[in-house]
Amino acid sequence: MHDDREFIQLHSPEAEQAVLGGLLLDNLAWDKVSDTLAAEQFFDPAHRYIAQVLFAMLSDGKPADVVTVGEALDAQGKLDAAGGFGYLATMAQNTPSAANIRRYASILLDKTIARQAIHITGELVGGLQTPKGVKSAELVDRAAGALEMLTTNRGSEEKTLDAVELARRTIENIDRRYTMPEGEMDGTPTGFAELDQRMGGMQPGELIIIAGRPAMGKTVMGINIAEHVSRFIGPAFVFSQEMDEKQLGDRQVASLAGIPLNRVRSGRFEDEDWQRLTYYAGVVQELRMQIDFRAQLTPEQVRNKCRQLARRHGRPALIVIDYLQLMRGPGHGSSDNRNYEIGYISAALKALAKEMGCPVVVLSQLSRAVESRANKRPMMSDLRDSGAIEQDADAVLFPYRDEYYNPDSPDIGTVEIIIGKLRQGEVKPVRLGWEGQYVRMTNLQAGWAPRPAIGHRKHSGGFDE
Repeated sequence: MHDDREFIQLHSPEAEQAVLGGLLLDNLAWDKVSDTLAAEQFFDPAHRYIAQVLFAMLSDGKPADVVTVGEALDAQGKLDAAGGFGYLATMAQNTPSAANIRRYASILLDKTIARQAIHITGELVGGLQTPKGVKSAELVDRAAGALEMLTTNRGSEEKTLDAVELARRTIENIDRRYTMPEGEMDGTPTGFAELDQRMGGMQPGELIIIAGRPAMGKTVMGINIAEHVSRFIGPAFVFSQEMDEKQLGDRQVASLAGIPLNRVRSGRFEDEDWQRLTYYAGVVQELRMQIDFRAQLTPEQVRNKCRQLARRHGRPALIVIDYLQLMRGPGHGSSDNRNYEIGYISAALKALAKEMGCPVVVLSQLSRAVESRANKRPMMSDLRDSGAIEQDADAVLFPYRDEYYNPDSPDIGTVEIIIGKLRQGEVKPVRLGWEGQYVRMTNLQAGWAPRPAIGHRKHSGGFDE
């Protein structure tokens, strides 16, 4: 879509020469720029040839000067195209030092981003003019994702610490935690006290999987956590791919107002329900929750939406996605590539958690193999489609309601949260209260104990997922 003449103003010959000349003068300067520089960033073909050879030599720890680089170019038949020994010598002579090499490298990166952005938008215009069966919305999403990637991949921030500095920061964090008022924690609370105590809250950058069979309460748990965080902590972004706005809205009324879901759905309110609905109308004003109801999202679409919402509403304190298997990745629709597709999505959501600096809670289905066992309690091996979920997750939580399978269960009215994985904690289950008619989990009252079975009960099905 664009020829090179359109890019003439989008490169800096002086910065390209200064980077190459600086490295020829001082090979040690490579350590300052190796994490951000690539030969492809050089617009001038001669400079690109020189950079390819020079960077390869420096990466291999070989001495690189006018002579050695010139000989390597000559061996590849590119010396003349690169300007010859004379041009190499001129660059070295015209560069006083490598002191400002990081500044010159940042100019190259900025120019590269500008050229790539023009290329991406040009491809978008061409695609919109001749779509070839691809919907315009998808073309725009692709372009938006590609443009966002340009701003993300501008060179990684320095992350290297020596052991002494790491220890100093760790001690500072421990001291800060020690002086926290009782009830506060380092991470983002879920709203469930026992679970928060076990996990230490949800940490920024964590990928937390809530996995279960239908009717175990994974959606209830995810939405309850989002309600708590958005009310008391900060913005929560929810991607509801399974439930539409009516379904989720009805559940939210039941959960926050304490009105049985069957009455919310039927509209057959009792007198006290109207007062509770008024209470709900006040509470919902406190929720900083943004909900996307689109289905079959790609990780790129989720990421783009999160960035858009963050610009409008502030950085999220939590992201919730319901649920993993409804998302699309590379090779979507092919059963042969399903494990790869889920693995790609899982890794992308972990990267999203790190980029957004908040926990990402992802709901996930479990394999039907659970139903064929006498003991229905889920295990890590039940995670559906890919072991990559287990690998990427910082925590894996399995809500399990024994009363669903065993009507005479002593644990009626509760949900066991089986912790299958906790990267930074002890893997022991916790128990929460279950109020299926209100579509919510609660903190159990102190002193709760399993109760003896009384007759044959039906499980509290219906409004439980």
